[in-house]
Amino acid sequence: MHRVRIGQKTSAQGGVGNYPALRAFMRACIAQVAFAFSLLLIALIATPSLAQTAPAGATIRNLASVAYEIGPVARSIASNPVDLVVEPLPSRATIELARFAPSVGGTFVTTAGPSQCRIGAGLVALDPPRVAGAAAIDPLQPVPLTTTANVHGGDALFIRV
Repeated sequence: MHRVRIGQKTSAQGGVGNYPALRAFMRACIAQVAFAFSLLLIALIATPSLAQTAPAGATIRNLASVAYEIGPVARSIASNPVDLVVEPLPSRATIELARFAPSVGGTFVTTAGPSQCRIGAGLVALDPPRVAGAAAIDPLQPVPLTTTANVHGGDALFIRV
């Protein structure tokens, strides 16, 4: 004999709550997925608005302390302070490699100097760049350059940021 508990809805087709079991299961799954999606959407919308940013150059000081008791004696210890300086966001700069191209007129013409190298805390002037088969290039005058992906050994390489 089939027993039915008090308050339990059943159907002759084996469903729960007067629905076939598969339909009841699918509705429960859809409700859970909709609830999870709603929580995710709320988290994505609220997260950027909750973030706090400090302006570039601002100093943030971090100092921690702990208080504890050993028996009746209360003690407190502070950590070393740490100062952090907020850096500006990185630029979205691109780097292009260029080579000297007098025969094709160059893709662009620009000055490329003076050539310098950083040594220690200062800059040191370098000799004018040289290209194979040509004299030294005066970087203070407009120079015809073309972008390239290939560089030949001994040729001057110009980097455009």
